[in-house]
Amino acid sequence: MKTVHVLHSNLKIVGNELAFLFPLRFNRKRLQRDYNVNLKFFTDINSALYDCDTLITSSWVAGREKKWWANGQRKLLFQFLEEAKERSGALIWADISDSTGTTHFEVLPYVDRYLKGQLLKKRSDYRKKHYASRIFCDYYHQLYDIEDTDPGPPHLNHFPEEKELKKLYVGWNTGMANYGQREVYWGIASHFYPYLRLPVFYHHRWHSPSAQRSIPLSCRIGAKYSRKTAAAPRLRIMEILKGMIPTNKIPRKEYFAEMQQSRLCISPFGLGEISLRDFEVMIAGAAILKQNSDHMETWPNFFVDKITYIGFSWDLSDFYEKTCWAHENPNEVLRIAESSQSLYRKLTCTKEGHHNFCKRFIHLCVNL
Repeated sequence: MKTVHVLHSNLKIVGNELAFLFPLRFNRKRLQRDYNVNLKFFTDINSALYDCDTLITSSWVAGREKKWWANGQRKLLFQFLEEAKERSGALIWADISDSTGTTHFEVLPYVDRYLKGQLLKKRSDYRKKHYASRIFCDYYHQLYDIEDTDPGPPHLNHFPEEKELKKLYVGWNTGMANYGQREVYWGIASHFYPYLRLPVFYHHRWHSPSAQRSIPLSCRIGAKYSRKTAAAPRLRIMEILKGMIPTNKIPRKEYFAEMQQSRLCISPFGLGEISLRDFEVMIAGAAILKQNSDHMETWPNFFVDKITYIGFSWDLSDFYEKTCWAHENPNEVLRIAESSQSLYRKLTCTKEGHHNFCKRFIHLCVNL
């Protein structure tokens, strides 16, 4: 029996960490029963934490909870990593930040593997400086000649040594959580109150892509970001669509009802390339329209252009053209919506999908 310990924060907030932990909690018994792996979760750093074959630490522990990246505190982070490396069988850093950027590469010398839900396909690009620590923010910074008020923490711009790049592995992205209209709140409760032992489950109420749909295009997005470089493409999209369709946010119930009546939903980059909206759109049975994501390697790979989503250029030069194409080719849009939803359902709602995750976890975190 292999033992894997997962250290995560004890913060009463939701987001990427909940999504990272969700498939682990869901498959915990399966991993023990079928793969001989004992998975345990920790929120405290104590001697029992290190008694394992593999120790996985969530980046939120160091960043959001301990605030070890702050000036004068990094030595505490590195001391922890040194001790963890010495006392555990193997040490894995789980970077659960939003994008292919905002990395924590200063930890690379201390860990055996560095997991991230999405990585740049061209790993050597991590040895280049990107404005706002994101490749797409760097692009919009140059395209629109805009500046962010906050340059971001310096640890997000650390260039790794070339030999350290081999430690980078694609883990699993935020799509492995439950983003149903109401079920998402159950997932939050199970995360906040583990002592209640609430069952963890995936969404089972999917809206068929072939259902009657009266809305050609939906775009309910926000653009209130601390980074102008992240907000810029969203603001431009809203400007293009002004007078054509509403883009303001609406209550969650109305939001899901609208997506279920829509053939195509716009889901642009935010602070990261992947948005929880992507998965809400799939559940609603619509097709996704977003910036081309060919630069990114992720798992599950829901972002194959013209197969599971429709991509447009980062400069938006073909954005309107793509919306027109979608309007004129409803059968193609339906095919894409069916393909993405089918993939998502298979991964989250079938035994085959659950075992696929377990096998990936074994490959990444057990058989080092």
